Amino acid sequence: MKIINLKYILLNVGLVLLAHVAQSQTYGNEWIKFNQQYYKIPVTQKGIYKLSYADLINAGIPVASIKPKQLQVFHRGQEQAILVNSTSTEVFASSDEVLFYGEGNDGTQDALMYKDPSFLVNKYYNLYSDTTAYFLTWTLDGTLGKRMTVTNETNTGGLTAEAYHWKEELQVFNSRYALGRRYPVGSTLDIYISEFDIAEGWVGPGISGSSQDFTFNVANINSSSGVKPRLEVRYIGNSSVRVNKTRISVGNSAGSLRQLQEVQTLFQANHTFSQEIELSDISGTGQVVVRVEETSGSVSLAYVRLVYPQNVDMQSQTSNDFTLRANTGNKSYIEIANSAAGTQIFDITDQNNVGKIETGTSGSLLTAIINSTATERTLHASSNAVFKNVIGISRVSFRNID
Repeated sequence: MKIINLKYILLNVGLVLLAHVAQSQTYGNEWIKFNQQYYKIPVTQKGIYKLSYADLINAGIPVASIKPKQLQVFHRGQEQAILVNSTSTEVFASSDEVLFYGEGNDGTQDALMYKDPSFLVNKYYNLYSDTTAYFLTWTLDGTLGKRMTVTNETNTGGLTAEAYHWKEELQVFNSRYALGRRYPVGSTLDIYISEFDIAEGWVGPGISGSSQDFTFNVANINSSSGVKPRLEVRYIGNSSVRVNKTRISVGNSAGSLRQLQEVQTLFQANHTFSQEIELSDISGTGQVVVRVEETSGSVSLAYVRLVYPQNVDMQSQTSNDFTLRANTGNKSYIEIANSAAGTQIFDITDQNNVGKIETGTSGSLLTAIINSTATERTLHASSNAVFKNVIGISRVSFRNID
């Protein structure tokens, strides 16, 4: 009589089910086509990056055997809209260049590693590195690479120029790594869970029984619009046994502060304070002082963020960002003062689908029509003289592991 080993059957059934799950699972590398060549481009700063014809050749890219229309750039598994300035889509010339928008690593992706994504402490500072990677490749099956949409409109509708845009000022703190909540909750034992937990991440020094001032110096504030600035403070509690009582004050000098609120938070937790402030909280020279005072427990700040209405003005800078207010007409007209020579405008609202906006002039002003402004849109204006050169491009190989 044949004896059936139940453990053996269960093991084999389990392996079959595991294989089925593995085949249907998404791993995040689906964007890779293993018959294509990939070149890694390290990026640490925000801006428009430029790859010249010489850069492509020096990196070992076979420009003689591929076509400009085949080029692709990927970031975090998503194909990026790029601009290929070429005289032909079929053949490369020595004057050709590839442009793409890039940003360094922030803390956004870190949320995926936390026990709960909402536990992320600092979205502006990465846990490990400020360097991210973009990947240049080219198609082999006739598929066209993704390109920036280029729009070119004039103000035929007589739209009034936008009076202001939203300007962001940010102070990020990373001098200390907080280990997160102690367990059991409310104890003083140095026991932490292995997952990234609440109140864990890079923050500033502890504030306990004292206060700390943070000064912003803003420029070209638009006070005639009557729109109020907004203050945001992100912090964590450090004590596992004491309630935090955190006073947040603001004023145009350290001697003229007014208290916005006293916030009470329990033990080790994340908290975001957000509130409008008055235009009078900003001095005539553009100074804003934010004071954080802890009277009971201990807190550490992740960042302080100030957003305020600013005149649409480059202030002779070679690059700047402009976040336009939402417009019910879904179309906005801007006039940028004091722009540098060769300034170009890119819509970076959706960084996977960056678009280029052609500009005109009105006297000394740089002008442009921006579509789809029913919601806020963010523009990056940059002189072509300061487009960033790609440094350290290198060929990489991906292993196809089934």
